[in-house]
Amino acid sequence: MTFRIGNHNMKRSGIAILNVSVPLASSGTLYVNGTAYPFSGPDVNVTLMPGSYPVSVSTSSKQYNLGDLTLVAGGYRAISTQNIYSSNFTETGLPPGTRWYVNLSGAGSYSSSSSTISVALPNGSYSYTVATMNKDYYNHTAGILTVNGAGQSINVTFNPYLYSVLFKESGLPQSTKWAIFYDNSTVNSTIGSQIGFRSINGTYSFWVQIVLGYASNVTYGSITVNGIAVTWDVSFSKAIDYTISFTETGLGSGSLWYLNLTNGQSENSTSSTIVYEMPNGTFGYHDSAGPRYSTVRGQVDVNGSDMNVFLNFIELGMLNLAISQSGTSLYLNGNYQGKVGNTFTKYILPGSYILSDSLNGYQAFADYFVISSGKNTSISINLTRMAFYGFLEGSLAPGNATITANGLLIPAFNGSFNASLPPGTYYVTVSANGYHSLEFQVSILLLNVSWHNVSLVPYKSILLSGYVKPYQASVVAQNFTAYVNSSGYYFLWLQPGNYTVSVYAYGYFPVSDPISISSSREMNFTLQAEPAATSSDSLGGISVVGFGVKVGNLSNSGGVISATFSAASSNGSLIITAPFPSLGGVNISELIHSRVYVGNQQYSNFSVVISSNHTVILYVYDLHGDPAISWLYSPDASLHVFNPLLGYIVLAVLIAAIAGIYVALRRRK
Repeated sequence: MTFRIGNHNMKRSGIAILNVSVPLASSGTLYVNGTAYPFSGPDVNVTLMPGSYPVSVSTSSKQYNLGDLTLVAGGYRAISTQNIYSSNFTETGLPPGTRWYVNLSGAGSYSSSSSTISVALPNGSYSYTVATMNKDYYNHTAGILTVNGAGQSINVTFNPYLYSVLFKESGLPQSTKWAIFYDNSTVNSTIGSQIGFRSINGTYSFWVQIVLGYASNVTYGSITVNGIAVTWDVSFSKAIDYTISFTETGLGSGSLWYLNLTNGQSENSTSSTIVYEMPNGTFGYHDSAGPRYSTVRGQVDVNGSDMNVFLNFIELGMLNLAISQSGTSLYLNGNYQGKVGNTFTKYILPGSYILSDSLNGYQAFADYFVISSGKNTSISINLTRMAFYGFLEGSLAPGNATITANGLLIPAFNGSFNASLPPGTYYVTVSANGYHSLEFQVSILLLNVSWHNVSLVPYKSILLSGYVKPYQASVVAQNFTAYVNSSGYYFLWLQPGNYTVSVYAYGYFPVSDPISISSSREMNFTLQAEPAATSSDSLGGISVVGFGVKVGNLSNSGGVISATFSAASSNGSLIITAPFPSLGGVNISELIHSRVYVGNQQYSNFSVVISSNHTVILYVYDLHGDPAISWLYSPDASLHVFNPLLGYIVLAVLIAAIAGIYVALRRRK
């Protein structure tokens, strides 16, 4: 392929021709002085004005730098990439990811953030220099790269610019040992008057170790290194000691405890007080009474007077976990505990905790529990394998909000939540102290992520809590679902107002209780187990079960669910259950305030309960006789009341008609 530039009538003696052969490529781009000349085929010709040009070739597999080529008037210059050889420059010493450069005379500049720079060059000699943008490091390497039928490998070493940091002591008796803690890790000590370090540019913290009987003009601080050496004077003077009494509370009489100071002093005692004689200065301390008690780290500032310091030990509680699977990821109040085996034991501070445990392919476990001082709390975690599942994920604000899906606690930490759930419809409740509670519906699809950004609005909130038996029961206030832990404790943050609290567990009679809540309230519930069912009927996902009554003829039409029943005594009962979506056109509040009729008389011995998965349950009790029951769940529904007079008229007409037919048949005979 041939390219020409300039005047096509230019004389041959006033131009030059460059021929570049690329035998290992079928196409590419030739760059001359930055101008691109795409080509196909094994070679390319370019007509140029005489001069010196940087020339390179780029193909799909390789980059060739041909250097600066000089073209003379009337000349023909041919060069082949087949005679290009690769040389490697390899650096050591720079922090990972630092960009550095190789500059080659007549061949340009190369850069990389990795440890190796490769250059492809024809035979020749090239002078090179090496540099980096990180001015904390230097390299004085320079030399000649000679390419003669093969590439070369050149090693480059970068060294940090290190500046002297010198601490000079005065005031200590000769041969007294003193020390400096530098940059949180390095400790140098000496009996001489100087302690030195070497550092690159930056800011570094330091701590002067206390010398017993002496006070220093500085105990801690920071030093900034910026291109020059730094000297810091540390002067000691004879210290006046003060009595510092550390007194503990919380331990039993005669308990052994320890107290360690950063100046190297360490004492233990079985009494309640440990006394130190200490000079002016700032001292860190750490106490310990064994693994069953909390520890305290702090500091005391001694400033010209005696002091009393009080330490409060708290007896910890023990958490014991038995886990059905090993290798699970365990969190306590959002803090990662690591991957654990089939058992886990830990002493922790008394208080409330949310525990979550998860393993790929299993439904995540989450529980709320309370640790008491000096008590053992045991929890069994049985992770359930899921053959089919999707994912409920999202962000959460505030990060300490409680989130449940159909009453199941969803693990949440660091402002996000993530749970694997079987496909289906879920009703999600999010509540937190000081925020407006929120409920929304989600659909979990197989192997799909249902993502939600949940941000609660600040608002006055009130805690509704208590205990429920059995612990498997769900507790729902209007349409907000409380979390119930494995001990039957439930809690939910609500806004002031009126609610109907529904409590339901399979196999138990449900309970509903209307409340008005304006301050924190505790409500306990104990459900009564159902007796053996007498009869049942079902229709399109709706079911009716009788206890001491015979039920049948279930129907659902016009916002009314009806059934017939017959009861031999006056204490019969029945339960009608219906999925919320099957009761179209109504909301939870309307369902809670729906009406019930027995025969054509409005009936009051019933309750409407909402479960955690929004199943709607009607519980009717004290039934007797054998009429029909009608549940008007829609506010627009009406009862079709039977008129006795009209019934008698219809019955008389039917009897007359039958008699007429009989007489006619007799006459024919």
